Amino acid sequence: MKRILYSLVMIYTLIGVMLDKNKEFMSTFVVIMLTLLILIIIKERFLNRTLFLFINYIFIIVLVFYYPLLLSKLLAIVLIDIIYQKQYKLLIVLSSFIIYLNYQNIQFELLFFYLLVGLLSFNLIENLDKKQFYLNLIDNERRIRYELEHAKRQLLQNNKEIERLTEIKERNRIARNIHDNIGHDIAGVLFQLQAADKLFYKNQEKSNSIINLCINKLGDSLKIIRETVYNIKPCIELNDNIFKDIIQKFVYCPINFHIDGDISTLSPVIIEVMVTNLKEVLTNGAKHSGATQIEIKIEVTKTFVRFYYHDNGKGCLKIDEGLGLSGIKERINSVNGMINIDGQNGFSIITVIPTRKINIFNKGGIKDEDCDN
Repeated sequence: MKRILYSLVMIYTLIGVMLDKNKEFMSTFVVIMLTLLILIIIKERFLNRTLFLFINYIFIIVLVFYYPLLLSKLLAIVLIDIIYQKQYKLLIVLSSFIIYLNYQNIQFELLFFYLLVGLLSFNLIENLDKKQFYLNLIDNERRIRYELEHAKRQLLQNNKEIERLTEIKERNRIARNIHDNIGHDIAGVLFQLQAADKLFYKNQEKSNSIINLCINKLGDSLKIIRETVYNIKPCIELNDNIFKDIIQKFVYCPINFHIDGDISTLSPVIIEVMVTNLKEVLTNGAKHSGATQIEIKIEVTKTFVRFYYHDNGKGCLKIDEGLGLSGIKERINSVNGMINIDGQNGFSIITVIPTRKINIFNKGGIKDEDCDN
């Protein structure tokens, strides 16, 4: 836009010189315009600095001073630069020079031309400022989004690390409890039973006394084992009822629900992911689908668990991932699963989560092991 204003000023000046029909001045004017054009190109591309700007200003003012009638329009170039560079104090100097040139013969057409160029320049700089403001706003928004995504990834990583450390801590606690209590008691019982075996034919009464003592100690050890197992066992039974309770509370439309396999064989982490995802898809279905029928299938095998959701709603050709769908994907990725979403012919989601992993380092060949999830 700025270069367009330069071109308009130079064309308007050229038209004025041609209308004057001063043939002797035409050759000089061509040299002046070429020189000015070179200075402007250098200023715009290579030396857009304050010192070179002043040199450009002085060159134009000198030209106007010697040829005021023909080249006074070139002062509009100085006006454009002053406004563009926001050097508003120089407007006073430029205005004084313009008044000096028009002191004896006021040219209203020329003053109107300066006013028009000034307004266009102010509009240009205002648009550039707005553009820069919005660009900065977009950059800041992008930076904040990247920081949030990084913080989110870091939080997920920290949560996984906390889960791992908590699991290790719980394993150590159980191992220490078994070692400090049950291990010593069973070792003592073993020693006493060996002694009772040796005394069985020599002193049967003492041997029976030792056996009775071992029975009592084994009873205490069994009690400790039961308490340990009770503390490990979750308060809520991990079975089909978790999913059935959620579906029974859903009253938006009928649901055809089917489970194939034993849910209790899944780890608590996988069940938690599936329960949360089930709540999410049902909520999204009630909000957006407009469905009259929903079908949900859960298939549990030795190696994977498959979750299938489909409704007969309006669907969508272009799927916009909001917080709900992105949350489902993140939870599936956290347990190394796969997900497929389809918005045609209603809306469907299929997730597959591995429940076992292959360990190639076992002796005797390849063997499946339970996942740590």
